[in-house]
Amino acid sequence: MKNSKKKFRTVNENVIVLVLLLGVFLLAAVYIVQTRLDKRNAEEKMEQTLAFMKTQCIRYDNFQASDETKSLMRLIDKAKEFSRCLGNLDETSTESLQNYAEEQKLAGLIVLDEMQKVVCEYNSDGGGYAAWETVIQDDNIQDIFQYPQKTYAARSGENDEYDYAVVSRKDQPGIIFAYTYQPPVLLDDNQIAIENLLTGYEMEMDGTILITDGKKVLSSNDRTLRGEEVSSCAFITGERSQISEKLIKVKANGGSYYGGEARSKGYDLYVFYPSSMVFTQRTTAMLYMLLIYIMFWLGLLFIRHKSTRKYMGELNKRYDMELEYQKKLEQAIKEAEHANMAKTDFLRRMSHDIRTPINGIRGMIEIGNHFPEDVQKQQECREKIWEVSGFLLDLVNDVLDMNKLESGNIQLEEVPFNLSDVLHEVSVIIEVQAKEHGLAFHTIQENSTHWNLIGSPLHLRQLFMNVLSNSVKYNKKNGSVSISCREVSSDGETAVFEFVCADTGIGMGEDFRERAFEPFAQENEAVRTSYSGTGLGLSIVKALVERMHGTIKFDSEKGKGTTFYITLPFQIDQNPPAAEKEPEEISCGTSKLENIRILLVEDNELNMEIAEFMLEDEGALVTKAWNGKEAVEIFEQSLPGTYQVILMDLMMPVMDGLEAARLIRNMQREDAASVAIIAMTANSFNDDVESCREAGMNEHLSKPLDFGKLAETIKKYINSK
Repeated sequence: MKNSKKKFRTVNENVIVLVLLLGVFLLAAVYIVQTRLDKRNAEEKMEQTLAFMKTQCIRYDNFQASDETKSLMRLIDKAKEFSRCLGNLDETSTESLQNYAEEQKLAGLIVLDEMQKVVCEYNSDGGGYAAWETVIQDDNIQDIFQYPQKTYAARSGENDEYDYAVVSRKDQPGIIFAYTYQPPVLLDDNQIAIENLLTGYEMEMDGTILITDGKKVLSSNDRTLRGEEVSSCAFITGERSQISEKLIKVKANGGSYYGGEARSKGYDLYVFYPSSMVFTQRTTAMLYMLLIYIMFWLGLLFIRHKSTRKYMGELNKRYDMELEYQKKLEQAIKEAEHANMAKTDFLRRMSHDIRTPINGIRGMIEIGNHFPEDVQKQQECREKIWEVSGFLLDLVNDVLDMNKLESGNIQLEEVPFNLSDVLHEVSVIIEVQAKEHGLAFHTIQENSTHWNLIGSPLHLRQLFMNVLSNSVKYNKKNGSVSISCREVSSDGETAVFEFVCADTGIGMGEDFRERAFEPFAQENEAVRTSYSGTGLGLSIVKALVERMHGTIKFDSEKGKGTTFYITLPFQIDQNPPAAEKEPEEISCGTSKLENIRILLVEDNELNMEIAEFMLEDEGALVTKAWNGKEAVEIFEQSLPGTYQVILMDLMMPVMDGLEAARLIRNMQREDAASVAIIAMTANSFNDDVESCREAGMNEHLSKPLDFGKLAETIKKYINSK
């Protein structure tokens, strides 16, 4: 065993080393690959920016050249105009030159004869012929003396602040030299235009861009660098290294920058990105890779840990097995608790409520078996069994209602109804319950404008029944229960009603009031035992109120009672029905179902026996079918009119009740469309009811069957014929 453990540890250690090496290799690979990708991305962004800068420089040069050409052409025109206006000139003609120069905004005029002697001149800048003598000796100007048809113009000066033009004289051989002066303010404006070449340009990666003329920085997206000497600019003079064919690395301002340079005519262009911007993806990729590696490592450790435990558990099976089993069992229990928390909570809360009535039913049967000849005891046991089974049915119905509400399967109706009628129907039932408990019951209906509404009266009844039944159940002897209704607002389309349900019951404690609407909530076990409650009533009420877009709140004091305030909006029925006379009671003959021929379709033997007994006890003639296919065959082979009613279960082998109903309705015989088909099933959801209607069934009755309701339903369809 020791050798096996040592070998196992060696294998694990080797695996760990391999995984560490693999992690280092993967991180290095990601680093190298992403570095190349980031550099390539930086090159692309750099080339895009340089291309933009070149375009801007070309546009600027073109603009400057166009502006210079226009300026020189205007100056030539002014010189030619002056030549045409010349008369007899001599050194005394200075006043004429001054007038023309000032009129044309010229800085100076010089008139030379064919011997290149000054005939007359004027200047406003203190220059004159002496300042321009060297320029006049230029070959381009000398040619005009020999070829009078020529003209010449150019820009001069240290900062190109002078424009001059030379044309031949019209009055006699010689030339006219005219020039203008561009003040430093205008030069500054031009410089500003150069500086603003990059204004507003947004780079995809934050960086620094520069345009220089070789001497100073003309433009930059960093205002602090504009006008700086190239020789002192760290980005240009810093330590460099070639990273790739296009990308260079520069150390400047205490950091590393990556970028490139280009030239456009007389401008040097530079683009630099800080390393933190260039390698952002590399950092992200490394972090992702590291995270994946850590997860892989943790997974490996987990697997290794499990395998180690398993292997060591096998080696130490004889003295370790029980401990290992308990650990696995605890782990399984924890996982099951987390995965099935709702189910576990449900079963924990419901266990007592389900077992108690079942125990009561079985106990009453045992008591009945002990007194087989005692008719009174048998009747007493049956009554208690019926009462307890009713509680069990209520419990199941509450659970199903809660489940439908939580899952969103419950469908609220949008049908016309009279609110006063609904309150009356509820009050009749609650008044009976209140009398049985020795309570007083009061109904208060304040004057309201709108009683005819559109909504879901079925669920509104259920809401009132749950609240008022609780008020009756959790009350005290000689107590009282009341419900009031008043219309609080209306806009012509919607009416809002407030319902107040008050009782003088046992009330709720402060701690319990905070969780009163939680499913299965009850204040203590004594309440559950004494009052036989499920703790679902208020949960259902709150869910229904919210589905109806209303609100519910309550006041309660321990030992004094509880008052619920329910506010609900309803659409107003704009076309209320006219008042109708009370319908005359339809006589059904005797209460029994004498000689009514019924086809009973049921696959469960016990349910078949119960239904057959009840129907035949009322005088009905019953034919049995054990599945949908058998029912279809019996009906098809019978004479028309043989069966007046078909009681159809839904979930059956061979063929279900829905398919059987559709086949019967589609038969080519006179009673196929008229025979009453009544669904008799435990499937009680709204979609089950709708499916029955779509299949051609007339009614839907839920199990367990209320035989009185079943008999009334059968007689309704018999009498309608």
